[in-house]
Amino acid sequence: RSTEKKSPGLERSDVHPAFWHGVECKPTKPTPQEPNIFSFVASLDLTGNDLEGSVPFDVCNLTDLCTLRLGMNYLSGEIPGGLLCAIPTLQVLDLRGNDLT
Repeated sequence: RSTEKKSPGLERSDVHPAFWHGVECKPTKPTPQEPNIFSFVASLDLTGNDLEGSVPFDVCNLTDLCTLRLGMNYLSGEIPGGLLCAIPTLQVLDLRGNDLT
Protein backbone atom coordinates (compact mmCIF):
# COMPACT_ATOMS: atom_id res chain seq x y z
CA ARG A 1 0.00 0.00 0.00
CA SER A 2 1.06 3.55 -0.52
CA THR A 3 0.16 6.50 1.63
CA GLU A 4 0.39 8.70 -1.46
CA LYS A 5 -2.55 7.04 -3.18
CA LYS A 6 -6.11 7.37 -1.96
CA SER A 7 -7.78 4.07 -1.30
CA PRO A 8 -10.95 3.77 -3.38
CA GLY A 9 -12.33 1.43 -0.73
CA LEU A 10 -12.11 4.10 1.95
CA GLU A 11 -13.63 6.81 -0.21
CA ARG A 12 -16.70 4.69 -0.96
CA SER A 13 -17.00 2.96 2.39
CA ASP A 14 -20.41 3.05 4.05
CA VAL A 15 -18.82 1.96 7.31
CA HIS A 16 -18.11 4.75 9.80
CA PRO A 17 -14.38 5.07 10.62
CA ALA A 18 -15.12 4.23 14.27
CA PHE A 19 -15.64 0.62 13.13
CA TRP A 20 -12.36 0.36 11.19
CA HIS A 21 -9.62 -1.78 12.75
CA GLY A 22 -6.97 0.44 14.33
CA VAL A 23 -9.21 3.54 14.46
CA GLU A 24 -10.88 4.99 17.52
CA CYS A 25 -13.24 7.97 17.36
CA LYS A 26 -14.58 10.39 19.92
CA PRO A 27 -18.18 9.66 20.92
CA THR A 28 -19.58 12.71 19.15
CA LYS A 29 -21.28 13.23 15.84
CA PRO A 30 -20.35 15.64 13.06
CA THR A 31 -22.19 18.93 13.11
CA PRO A 32 -23.19 21.00 10.09
CA GLN A 33 -20.14 23.17 10.84
CA GLU A 34 -17.87 20.10 10.92
CA PRO A 35 -19.32 17.52 8.53
CA ASN A 36 -15.99 15.73 8.07
CA ILE A 37 -16.29 12.47 9.99
CA PHE A 38 -12.51 12.11 9.95
CA SER A 39 -12.12 15.18 12.17
CA PHE A 40 -13.43 13.02 15.03
CA VAL A 41 -10.75 10.33 14.80
CA ALA A 42 -9.02 10.23 18.19
CA SER A 43 -6.65 7.29 17.67
CA LEU A 44 -5.10 5.84 14.52
CA ASP A 45 -2.91 2.75 14.78
CA LEU A 46 -1.44 1.56 11.48
CA THR A 47 1.63 -0.08 13.02
CA GLY A 48 3.16 -2.80 10.86
CA ASN A 49 0.80 -2.44 7.90
CA ASP A 50 3.53 -2.40 5.21
CA LEU A 51 2.70 1.21 4.32
CA GLU A 52 5.05 2.75 1.76
CA GLY A 53 5.76 6.30 0.65
CA SER A 54 5.61 9.47 2.65
CA VAL A 55 3.35 10.50 5.52
CA PRO A 56 0.58 12.49 3.80
CA PHE A 57 0.10 16.08 4.91
CA ASP A 58 -3.63 15.26 5.14
CA VAL A 59 -2.92 13.60 8.47
CA CYS A 60 -2.80 17.17 9.83
CA ASN A 61 -6.56 17.37 9.14
CA LEU A 62 -7.16 14.89 11.95
CA THR A 63 -7.35 17.77 14.41
CA ASP A 64 -8.70 15.75 17.37
CA LEU A 65 -6.11 12.99 17.09
CA CYS A 66 -4.56 11.96 20.42
CA THR A 67 -2.62 8.90 19.24
CA LEU A 68 -0.93 8.35 15.87
CA ARG A 69 0.99 5.10 15.46
CA LEU A 70 2.66 4.60 12.08
CA GLY A 71 5.66 2.62 13.31
CA MET A 72 7.24 -0.43 11.68
CA ASN A 73 6.22 0.40 8.11
CA TYR A 74 8.21 1.47 5.05
CA LEU A 75 7.51 5.19 5.25
CA SER A 76 10.20 7.54 3.97
CA GLY A 77 10.79 11.19 3.27
CA GLU A 78 10.03 14.14 5.49
CA ILE A 79 7.57 14.24 8.35
CA PRO A 80 4.89 16.78 7.36
CA GLY A 81 5.90 20.25 8.51
CA GLY A 82 3.70 21.56 11.26
CA LEU A 83 2.38 18.12 12.21
CA LEU A 84 2.71 18.78 15.92
CA CYS A 85 1.33 22.31 15.66
CA ALA A 86 -1.61 21.28 13.47
CA ILE A 87 -2.71 18.60 15.94
CA PRO A 88 -2.56 20.20 19.42
CA THR A 89 -4.31 17.19 20.99
CA LEU A 90 -1.60 14.74 19.85
CA GLN A 91 -0.10 12.98 22.88
CA VAL A 92 1.42 9.85 21.32
CA LEU A 93 3.35 9.84 18.03
CA ASP A 94 5.05 6.57 17.06
CA LEU A 95 7.08 6.69 13.84
CA ARG A 96 9.79 4.18 14.81
CA GLY A 97 11.05 1.64 12.31
CA ASN A 98 10.63 3.88 9.26
CA ASP A 99 13.09 5.90 7.17
CA LEU A 100 11.76 9.38 7.95
CA THR A 101 13.72 12.63 8.16
